[in-house]
Amino acid sequence: MTPLFCTALVALHLGATPSAPGAGLGTADRDGPLEVCALDATTYVLRERLADTREAPFLYLLIGSERALLLDTGDVADPAVVPVARTVLALLPTVGAGKLPLLVVHTHGHLDHREGDGQFTGVPGVELVPASVEALVARFGFSRWPAGTADVDLGQRIVDVLPAPGHHPPVFRTGPARSGCS
Repeated sequence: MTPLFCTALVALHLGATPSAPGAGLGTADRDGPLEVCALDATTYVLRERLADTREAPFLYLLIGSERALLLDTGDVADPAVVPVARTVLALLPTVGAGKLPLLVVHTHGHLDHREGDGQFTGVPGVELVPASVEALVARFGFSRWPAGTADVDLGQRIVDVLPAPGHHPPVFRTGPARSGCS
């Protein structure tokens, strides 16, 4: 059974319009410190348990044919408590002797969205973009923050990056993923 949060996230953040809550949107693994909801083979929503953090943030993993994008790293730094990096890396396809490259960015800079960053530091194949306006501008090439948009090409999946400051200065949001196929 698909949890309600998956239904809401599909409708609000990933551009889908489910006909009814839980109507075939994916599967969820509720065991362990992260609830993992597979919306399809390349789209995952992860949520930390309220038992481990009162924020219980959502993390989004979008997988393309050439790289993956993780939005946020969560509210718990200790991988023994919430193994964000281990869980995300296990979801990535194997490419050669390693995993698909991973780009990690944050929806904004509040600690509950970036506390898990240390789990990704120094991991081969992982690019971690710091949660600052300067880092977002440098990585995505915004010439006049917060004006403009940027594309993240994951390989057969393009994600729009849209600056949306207000809640916190380096806030951005993503538009619905587009297929890179013609």
